[in-house]
Amino acid sequence: MAEIIRYPQNAELPALLVKFTDAAGAVLDLTGFTCTLTLATSPTATPILTKSGTGSTTGMSVTWTAGNLNIPTGQYLATAQARTGSSLDYVRRFTFVID
Repeated sequence: MAEIIRYPQNAELPALLVKFTDAAGAVLDLTGFTCTLTLATSPTATPILTKSGTGSTTGMSVTWTAGNLNIPTGQYLATAQARTGSSLDYVRRFTFVID
């Protein structure tokens, strides 16, 4: 989990783009997938934020709205999930920092 994404507290832009890749490194087409992003303080903690995303040919996009990132500054575990129509999941985890 080497990737770190940083946003200032209360930010609304830019949207977050999470790319999912196959074994060869090609970006997966997530069009039609059900996409969700959660932020939590640890893997077993209740998420402090759950946000729907949009799947596309470039990955999963999460658009922030007013107040979404009005959370305490610090480091969080982000879990991005893209679910197929047959309920199979692609999951990426990374560090998400609010400054």
